[in-house]
Amino acid sequence: QNKYLIIDFPNKKITVSDDLDKKMKSKADFVNIEVKNHKPILPLKIDGKMYHFQYDSGASIFPIISYKQNFIDLISKSQFKEELNIRNFNNPLVVKAVETDKEIQLGDKFFKTNEFWYTDEDYFSLKQDGIDGIIGNVFFMDKVIIIDFLNKKFGIVESKKQK
Repeated sequence: QNKYLIIDFPNKKITVSDDLDKKMKSKADFVNIEVKNHKPILPLKIDGKMYHFQYDSGASIFPIISYKQNFIDLISKSQFKEELNIRNFNNPLVVKAVETDKEIQLGDKFFKTNEFWYTDEDYFSLKQDGIDGIIGNVFFMDKVIIIDFLNKKFGIVESKKQK
């Protein structure tokens, strides 16, 4: 709370800090975010429409996930890809993927995804939390991200792995 969380994926480092290095700050492209229950909510644009996705560093099995009703147009126009049986708080749950070629925009950055994951119902209580889905790490694996909980910003830094 009221700190900076810096996740340097290429160098496998996580830092929590009271200040942000000026050099790092100048390299980052920041977007304004919401913080709900200490969780960063990112504004993502998909197909020209704005959505609010929670960033979850532990959600990496799925690059991006929502529930069917929230993305019915995308899901109904896409080819079914696969489904997985997982557990959510020890309850069995089926998650499905459709093939897609959608660009996801976060600020001035664009990310491609070839699959979109969803559940038939809102089993993750996304609607109750006032969000549209969850986004994991896959789009940031070659980057450094900065979650500025103090100023409610999410920054992306293009990274070169240090040796």
